[in-house]
Amino acid sequence: MRRTSVLVQTNGAALFALNFLGVTLNSSSCFALTLGGRLLVKLAATNFSQYTGFFAGALETTQSYVEGFVLFNFDGWHPGLP
Repeated sequence: MRRTSVLVQTNGAALFALNFLGVTLNSSSCFALTLGGRLLVKLAATNFSQYTGFFAGALETTQSYVEGFVLFNFDGWHPGLP
């Protein structure tokens, strides 16, 4: 029964992180990151030093409200284990 409560807490934390990412990174209407996509990998090849405001718009509103940030790696490239 203890393991079930830990799993519920973990799922709750994962849902909170996904909602937080959706609001934070989509608020500037610049698609800085995509879930399960390669957009960031392709954009990283460009020179971000010329466009310093690219990520600043998405993160500017959260600078004073976020004390910590945890990014979960949901590996969408591999199928589930049997």
